[in-house]
Amino acid sequence: MRRHELIFRLCRVPVEAAVVFGAFYAGRQIRLVTDLIPGVQLPIQRITESQLFFFAASGAAMYVLISFLRGAYRISYDDEWGIEGFLKTVSISFSWFLYYLELAYLGTGYLTPVEIPRLIIFFALALSVLGVSSVRFAFSSIRSALLRGGCFPARKILVLSGGDQTEVLSEIRENPGYRIVGFANSKPTEISYFGNKAKVIEACRNREFEEIVSLDSDFSKADLEEIFDVARTYGIAYRYADRFLLSESRKTEVTFLSGVPLVEVVSIGL
Repeated sequence: MRRHELIFRLCRVPVEAAVVFGAFYAGRQIRLVTDLIPGVQLPIQRITESQLFFFAASGAAMYVLISFLRGAYRISYDDEWGIEGFLKTVSISFSWFLYYLELAYLGTGYLTPVEIPRLIIFFALALSVLGVSSVRFAFSSIRSALLRGGCFPARKILVLSGGDQTEVLSEIRENPGYRIVGFANSKPTEISYFGNKAKVIEACRNREFEEIVSLDSDFSKADLEEIFDVARTYGIAYRYADRFLLSESRKTEVTFLSGVPLVEVVSIGL
C-alpha cells in the first residue's frame, strides 16, 4: 500500500464530514429565507443552535459510515474522477438521506426531543451531493497532477500477457498511477519480456512489483494458480480478465483498472 494513497483517503474523511455538517447549517439558512417551492409559502420552522448541531454532527457521522460501508474510502490506484464516481456519490447520498430521515423521525423523543424540519434535510442532501462530489473531484485532480509530476511513485504492475491486448495496455500506460515493469509469458515475447513462471515467482518473493494483471498469457491454469498462491502469500494484488478464470472457490469482485473492468481476487497476504 502506497503511503500517499492512504493519506489521501484519510484526509478526505474529515473534509467530507465537514461538508455534510456545513450542509445542515446552509440548509437552515436557506429555509429561513425560502422553501424553494413555487407558489407555496410554508410556515418557517425554527431550530436552536444546539439542536441543529446534534442533527448536523449525527448526519455527518452517518454519511461517513455509509460511504465507508459502500467502499468510497477504499484504497484505489485507479482513482480518476468521472461519471461513475459521481453516480456512486449520488447513490451514497440518497442511501444516507433515506436512513437519516428514518432515524431522525423514529428517534424523536428518544435521541432528541424535537424534530428537524424536513426541508433542511432535503437541502442538506442537495448540498452534500454537490459538496462531496466537488471534494472528491478536487482530491482526484490533485492526486493525478502529483502523480504526473512525479511527486508520488507509480504502482508497479506485472502483466501476464503475450502482448496482444493493445487497447487494454494503452489504457494502463496512460494512467499516471501505474507503471508496467514487464510482460510475463511461458515463451519470450517481443515487448519488454519479463520472464517465465519461475522468474515471476522469484520476483513475487522479492516484491519487485505490487500487482499482477493476467490478460492473455499462454500460462496454463495450473501455472496461474501457482502464481496466484505465491502472490497472495507476499501480499501482491492479483487481477485478471474474466475469461482467464482461476478456481471458482476464490472470492472475487469486479474492479476497474484505468476504466478496464477486471476481476480482482480478494485475498490477504500471509
